[in-house]
This record gives sequence, C-alpha cells and structure tokens, in this order.
Amino acid sequence: IEKAAGGDADKAGKAVAEGSQATAQALWYLAEYQFAAFEKIGFPEIKGKADMKKVNEWAQGPFVKWIEEKGKALANAEGAYGKVRELKAPMWDIAAAERIGVMYRTFVDDFRDAPVPDEIKKDPELMDIYLGSLDEKSQPWVLKATGAFDFCMGLATQVRWFNEFSQ
Repeated sequence: IEKAAGGDADKAGKAVAEGSQATAQALWYLAEYQFAAFEKIGFPEIKGKADMKKVNEWAQGPFVKWIEEKGKALANAEGAYGKVRELKAPMWDIAAAERIGVMYRTFVDDFRDAPVPDEIKKDPELMDIYLGSLDEKSQPWVLKATGAFDFCMGLATQVRWFNEFSQ
C-alpha cells in the first residue's frame, strides 16, 4: 500500500484507515438485514383465558419455539455485527455494539412480558416467585445487553464519537 501511495507512509496509513471504515460501514449495513429479521419475529400471543393449564401449554409450545427462533436470529445478527467489530473502526464498532445490546435488551423485555396465569396474579407470594423466575432466567441476556452497551459507551467516550448509537 505504501508503494501505491508513492512511498508516503502517512498517505498509505490514511488509505488503510479509510478502507477499513468503508468496509466496516458496508458490513454494518449488511448486518442490518439480520437485525431486521430478528425484529420481525413477534412474541407469541396466548389466546383465551390465561389459566394455569393454558399458560403451561403456551410456555411449552409456542413460547419455547419463539425462544429458539428468536435466539437463532439474534445469534445470526450478532455474528454479522461481529464482523463489523473485527475491523475496529470506532464509528461502526459503536453502532454494532449498540445493535447487539438492543437485541439482547429486546429479548429480555419480551421474555419478561410473558403472560401471567390468573391464579398467580391473585396470589402476591406466587407472583413474586413467578416474576423472580422470569428475572433469573433472563439474567444471561441482561448481562450480554449490559456488556454491549458498556462497550459502546466506553469506546464512544474514548474516541469522543457521540451519535444516535452511543446515545
């Protein structure tokens, strides 16, 4: 590259940095298709009265299927954004980390919005146990979301690059 830049090391370094930025940008936009696929997977609704039997059937059927499908889409998108992050182009690295954090946060929010059986709603002690169980099961995703957002803010602060992704 330095030879192509007429022996100018600074010019060659600038060309490499610009190429890296452009490549990261292109990969980020490609990863956005995976992000859109993740967002399209809607939370399964429970139909009818939310009694214990109905919620259990829903939890062991549509909900498990949703977790698998949404998890696979998240992994695909995270892998695509990971390619962006490998290039260490700060602006796009920040954007990729933000998207990863958003996906995990969305997954947690959806998971925690699972329907509560009417029998549990009526009993405060059971309600605490039920919600505690949802919180416990979603904790790994909370940690991943937090890690992605922490990285995003740390890098944005370090390179002083603040935009809609770091905000």
